[in-house]
Amino acid sequence: MHPHSSRRAGHGPMAAALAALPFLVAVSACDDTYAPSPGQPAVREQQQAASPVPAPLPAQAASDAHELEFRDQVVATCIEHLRAVAAHPAVVDALVEAGQQSRKSQDEILAIDEQWRQASGADDPLIAPFLSNACALYLKQVQKEHPAYGELFVMDSQGCIVGESNKTSDYWQGDEAKWIECFQEGQGREYVSDIEYDQSTQAFVVQISLPVRAPGGAMIGAMTVSVMARKPS
Repeated sequence: MHPHSSRRAGHGPMAAALAALPFLVAVSACDDTYAPSPGQPAVREQQQAASPVPAPLPAQAASDAHELEFRDQVVATCIEHLRAVAAHPAVVDALVEAGQQSRKSQDEILAIDEQWRQASGADDPLIAPFLSNACALYLKQVQKEHPAYGELFVMDSQGCIVGESNKTSDYWQGDEAKWIECFQEGQGREYVSDIEYDQSTQAFVVQISLPVRAPGGAMIGAMTVSVMARKPS
C-alpha cells in the first residue's frame, strides 16, 4: 500500500526507499531545516475545487516540484519503519482497549479538547496519563531511537488521543486531515501531508498518518508521526 497525500503523488519503488535509508541518520543530525522558498507561503492552503487557479510561474512550479521530491524522499526513508511501529502490540492493544470503552459524545469530546488546550503542560492531571501509558512509553522509546521523529501520537476511532510522545496542541484530531484522510470512515489508508509548520513541534515537518488495525484486520485507529523536514548535510 502506497501512502496517499494531499497532492496524490506516488512514491518510488521499495529499492529506492532502501537506498535512501542513510538519509534518516543525516536528517536527525543536521541543523539545516527546511524553509519555504522566497515569496512562497510557509503553509499552502488547499485550493478550492470551484476556484479557478492561475497557471504557476516557471519558478513557482520548479519550487513546488523540488519540495514534493524532497518530501517524498523523507517519506521513503521511514515509511516501512513507521508501518512496523503502527502494528506494534503496544499501539494495537491501546486502541483495542480504547474501543472497549463507551464512546464519548461529541459534546464530551469538545469539552475535553477545550480543557486540553488550556492545560499548562505535560504534568497537568488531564494530560499526564496520555504521556505515561504503555502506548506513550513505547512511542517515546521510538522517538528516542529516531530523533527525526518530532512527535508520535495515536488516535482512536473517534480521532481522540490515546497515547503520545509529546503533548499535542489538541486532544481531538477528528476534524483534521491527518485523521479524516487516514481513517477514511473505517476503510483506512496512509496519508502524507505537505511540508508544513507544526505548532506542537514548532518546526517544519512532514506528517505521516498510518491506519492501525486489530489482529483481525478491522480499522481501530490511526497513528501520526511528524518527521522533521531537514535537508541532509
